[in-house]
This record gives sequence, C-alpha cells and structure tokens, in this order.
Amino acid sequence: MTKKWRIRNKYENVILFFNGWGMDHSAVDHMQSDHYDLVEFNDYRTIDFNECEYSHYEKIYVVAWSLGVWVASFIFNRSSLAISKAVAINGTPHPINAKEGIRPSVFEGTLKGWNKSNRELFLMRTIGAKSKYEAHATIFGKRTIENQKEELASLYKQINVHKDFEFKFNTAIIGNDDAIFTAQNQVNYWQSKTYCKFMDLPHYPFLQLLSWDVILRL
Repeated sequence: MTKKWRIRNKYENVILFFNGWGMDHSAVDHMQSDHYDLVEFNDYRTIDFNECEYSHYEKIYVVAWSLGVWVASFIFNRSSLAISKAVAINGTPHPINAKEGIRPSVFEGTLKGWNKSNRELFLMRTIGAKSKYEAHATIFGKRTIENQKEELASLYKQINVHKDFEFKFNTAIIGNDDAIFTAQNQVNYWQSKTYCKFMDLPHYPFLQLLSWDVILRL
C-alpha cells in the first residue's frame, strides 16, 4: 500500500483518504484542504496500516472512494483508532456482489481483459464521457497496466475472503450517474445502514467535489 502525505504536521485534525483501484495521488491533487492534515493511500497489492502514526490527532476523518471503501472497512474493522466521521463515495464494503457492488462476472472480466485499450474505455466510463476523459486524463496518474492488474488481482482474492465488517460509515455519497458501482446497487447496500446523499456524479466524483470540507459536511 502506498501512502502520500499531502499536508503533514500543520493541523490538529487529519483526513485519511483511501483512493480507488488503479489510482495514485493525481486523482485528488487538485482538491482543497484548508483545515486538515491529509494523507492519501493507493495501490492495495498489500494492505499495511500503522495506526500509531495518527493516534495523536484530535480528530480523524476517513474518506474512501470506490474500492477504497472496502479497504477502509477492512482496516478500521480491526483498528482501535477513534474515527470522528467516515464518508464512503461511490463504493460499498461488498464490491464483488451482483446486488450490492459490481457483478462478479464484470469484476472478473475487467481483471482478465485489462490492457491499454480496455483501460481507456474503463476510465471514460469512470469519468462519465470520452470528452471528459480526454480533457482530464492526467488525473488518472501514471501507474502501469501490469501494476494495476496485480493490484486488482490481489483485491479480488482479499475481497472474497474478507466480506463482513462492523465498521460504520456515517455518510454514503451515491452518484446517480455511476457506471461502475450503479446507484441502485449502492442503495441496496447502504439504505438500511447509514445516511445516503444522492448527487449527480459519475463514478469519479472529484471534478464536482472539489473540497474536503464540502465532503465532510455532507
């Protein structure tokens, strides 16, 4: 697991952001953060988390996007850190699930067929349109096809072993236009568990959600 501090030792509170699969820090480098230290996690080929690094903060906030929602659930299900608020965005803790996540056949097909051309098609669906992808391609970083495929294979194995968590998200932001985790499947998981905030967002939400303060207020 890769960790990148964007702001460190400046504020009393911290945001722990769990990025989506295949991403790096470029996905959120443009985001505003005026009141929090901020650390971003990605590349979940291995999952290692040292909670001692964050125990001195007055308040700890968790924001997780896409498959990062499962990663955060896995980590904090067994963590002793006191989380002040947790926000899930366009993802669920059951990411390989026909009714509450991504259909297993689709997940497996993405893994088996991952190559350059399929990645471009996937990212177009992620951001909502070909024109948006062409205008903002740099936000999806520079990770290699091989690296991303290894990560997805590792997540596939881990997700199929670790499925039930007690960690609670306070808010689930659900993108009405999400073509990866459909809005209906997100609703199927979250509606009886937490507050759901519906927004007109594609799977990648950070062209509309531009501030961490805004996210934490939802």
